[in-house]
Amino acid sequence: MGKNGDGSNFAIDSQNIGPVPFFTRGIAGLDMKALAMGLFQKPRWGDTTKNKLPAEVRSNLPHTHNALDDAKEQAEIFVKILSKYGG
Repeated sequence: MGKNGDGSNFAIDSQNIGPVPFFTRGIAGLDMKALAMGLFQKPRWGDTTKNKLPAEVRSNLPHTHNALDDAKEQAEIFVKILSKYGG
């Protein structure tokens, strides 16, 4: 954690928690909007909002603007996309 243990300094925090899988040797984060744009052949970035995704991959969870709830909602969408189209 940061100097105060509050996570305020990611660079220092990541040294204390061990390897960070997102930044190692060519592994980059996957942008779900970019994935949806290619997968569903959407010509514009704005066509990839969650409300414009196919119904079978939309989340059933509420969008509460609570970070944990919203992360769960995004995770559900991602799992549905990977389960249906990820091979």
